[in-house]
Amino acid sequence: MKLNNYQREGFIRTVMDSLPKVDEKQLLADVQKSLVASMSPECRKLYRTNPKALKATLQYFSVLRCNAEFIIGDADTDEVFKPYFERAKAVDAARSKLGHVVRGCTTLKKLQLSLPEFIRFMPTETEPTKFPIAVANVVADFVKLGWK
Repeated sequence: MKLNNYQREGFIRTVMDSLPKVDEKQLLADVQKSLVASMSPECRKLYRTNPKALKATLQYFSVLRCNAEFIIGDADTDEVFKPYFERAKAVDAARSKLGHVVRGCTTLKKLQLSLPEFIRFMPTETEPTKFPIAVANVVADFVKLGWK
């Protein structure tokens, strides 16, 4: 069966939706907790008594693709946000890698041979095809991100 772009994009979206969901409120709370932990002791003491007295920043948080306000005080935001941004980059890289493989497959049979771990997300085949292609490390990237 020949695949059209609508089927390919739907497959990519379905696979990406199978990754573990991020609890937005918990993630924002964890980021704020990390910011507080990286503050100086004096700043942390002030935060505990009056958090509104400290510098706050509106940060575009690419992990959630939204703006979020954080109380940063004197914390090094680059170091605190780094692991969260790296996770977002890893998800985007996995989506990109999956997209390249899927867009390289013109038929369902090629897609099934390329990504047998994702067969449950694929449309059903009505015509048999041949011509497999080689794929490397796509599934491994998804397993690292928590895909089951």
